[in-house]
Amino acid sequence: NMASLTGKRLGRVEVIEFQARDGLALSGYLTRPPNLPPNAIPPLVMMPHGGPETRDTITFDYNVQVLVAHGYQVFQPHFRGSSGFGKEFADLGRRQWGKAMQTDVDDASAHLIQTGLAEANRACIAGASYGGYVALAASTLTPDKYQCIIATAAPTDLVKQVKWDGKQEGRNSEVYKYVVEHIGDPRKDKDELNAVSPAKLADRVTRPILLIHGANDDIVPIE
Repeated sequence: NMASLTGKRLGRVEVIEFQARDGLALSGYLTRPPNLPPNAIPPLVMMPHGGPETRDTITFDYNVQVLVAHGYQVFQPHFRGSSGFGKEFADLGRRQWGKAMQTDVDDASAHLIQTGLAEANRACIAGASYGGYVALAASTLTPDKYQCIIATAAPTDLVKQVKWDGKQEGRNSEVYKYVVEHIGDPRKDKDELNAVSPAKLADRVTRPILLIHGANDDIVPIE
């Protein structure tokens, strides 16, 4: 609860700009513990947001500040597909689950390491909803990248997830149309979706994973 931050100085949020591997200009928020000793490099928590067509903002973020109060630094990347940077930028995320949206987060990590702000062997990734998917995708697509993975309410099987959305909303609904356009068609794109579904790639995992999920979740079924 909030009492855990009582009497503690909050970490300052800094905008970090970097480039994706295809040259796309990206940015994110880095929050570090206050009064860091010179040359100190705190362990990193990469924290991609949910949505994915949402964004983080420079306001008080309880989850971030609690981690910072415990000595971690937190990076919140605005990968392609995020909102707040124009429709064209948001549309770049269409059908890029596990692909360019995922490598944008990889490129954020690489930039922090290359600039001396983070260390490769002292980082984990944590996220909820789509951010949880990114964390689990990292555990299977780049299994040695992070030391641990935390995923809350995360989609794990994209074919089943899209089919679920169709069942819940109706296959003629605007919601289902949006999901298919942004993730993929569960029939036509089945193989492509399976190739980036963590549930289908679990044998690749080499790092510990913490899964958090609510039994009554009606957006991402716990199954």
